[in-house]
Amino acid sequence: MESSSEISVKDISHDPSYYSKAFNVFVRHSTEHQMLATWVETIFPRTVVEKITISKHSQEKKLEILGFGSGTGDLDFKMIAQLLKKFPSISNTVVEPNPDHIVEYKKLVASKSFGSDVDFNWRQQTWQEYYQECQQLNKIKKFHFISAIHSLYYVENPESTILDIISCLDEGGILLLVLISENGGVIRQHKRFLSDAQRVVGSETICKILQKCQLKFEAFTENSTIDIACCYEAGNQDGVLLADFINNVKLQESGPPSFVEEVLSYMREGAIQNGDQILLETEWQVIVVTK
Repeated sequence: MESSSEISVKDISHDPSYYSKAFNVFVRHSTEHQMLATWVETIFPRTVVEKITISKHSQEKKLEILGFGSGTGDLDFKMIAQLLKKFPSISNTVVEPNPDHIVEYKKLVASKSFGSDVDFNWRQQTWQEYYQECQQLNKIKKFHFISAIHSLYYVENPESTILDIISCLDEGGILLLVLISENGGVIRQHKRFLSDAQRVVGSETICKILQKCQLKFEAFTENSTIDIACCYEAGNQDGVLLADFINNVKLQESGPPSFVEEVLSYMREGAIQNGDQILLETEWQVIVVTK
């Protein structure tokens, strides 16, 4: 059998429409999204909202925030609701490369608008495209709060990206990062089957970068589960999409059936049976960086 290292696998992030479908399936089958929403409602106010300060030298009257890889906006809305309790007027810049996600985000704004208290600036770009454009125009806008939720996986150089993001923070500003941990089931899969270039960066690596750059931060470790039972049901399209999302590649298009079977078998070995559910345990971290 061809070894996994010799099989060319297709990264799902290169197909925005497919990625959106896979992401939506992941949200339905994982407890992480709800747990992160709970974190925003309970811990975010004291670890982020209370600590954000607007510099006396800031020219902005509004709280300026930026979401890097904001997806469909669900978590952005929860964070904005908390921020409005302290800051009555907010300008939100959304940097999101996936056009399908921006469409869904705009639908959310239309259905649950904050009215004139919050204005939105849409940028269908990667972080690199956004930052390079700012440099070319010689306009590095400063923000009081920046979030990057599961977004640093898709940058070529995490360290330089973090430093670029920090350069866009105003004094007293906060950067919120969310990443999966290298101790969880997802990166366990990646280490077994993906090349170094295809594996996503884990939170431990990011924390080491922050320490190296002497940045002040606090990390919160959380655990959640993904019900992967549908991945083992023949003909279940949700199972195909979920397996692809967890493994970050299009498995069915990546090689012989024996390779797909090997990947799914290894994933199941690391999971726990709970009635009809097959639960893959995941660990992730919320990292709060203060400038």
